[in-house]
Amino acid sequence: MDFTTFAGLTLFVAVVSMTPGPNNLMLAASGANFGFRRTLPHICGVIFGFTVMVIATGFGLGAVFAAVPSLHTVMRVFSIIFLLYLSWRIAIAGSPKVASDARPLSFVAAAMFQLVNPKGLSFLASIMTAYISSDDTLLPQLLPIVILLPAMTLLSALTWSLFGTVIGRLLTNARTRRIFNISMAALLVGCIVPIALS
Repeated sequence: MDFTTFAGLTLFVAVVSMTPGPNNLMLAASGANFGFRRTLPHICGVIFGFTVMVIATGFGLGAVFAAVPSLHTVMRVFSIIFLLYLSWRIAIAGSPKVASDARPLSFVAAAMFQLVNPKGLSFLASIMTAYISSDDTLLPQLLPIVILLPAMTLLSALTWSLFGTVIGRLLTNARTRRIFNISMAALLVGCIVPIALS
């Protein structure tokens, strides 16, 4: 991969990684409700799960989805159900009835979510299509992507978690925290619309 191509890839990855999506919205909500330190397992789960998906997609997972279209439908339905569940969890996080039982997303749950994260999957499909050529050796093409994507994902995850943590400190009463949580949940539900319409 030459410098110009890598620079274009870096810009594309930076823009997509930093824009709001399911992971970033959930990390901001977690930072606001649980603080940065308790959100660290969630961050690590996102990085680990996404890295596994980058490698798997590079080695042909996308071809499996193309060969078995029904698998894509199943994953889309599961994604919608899981995002609705996570939206509900975020919406009720500020409720006094559940505040004592509320917990941030675990490492495993965050990693598993990457399997059905609609933004991540479409992002990976775009990158593999645009930056991997079947005419060249796979590994030298895949290596910069495997290094760059997790690094940018880490930067994005840290940024959104810290943003949420700062916002959480400004939410000084239960009412404002509840409004914030419902707003974040509504934005997450909004991420479902393109999936449902695709």
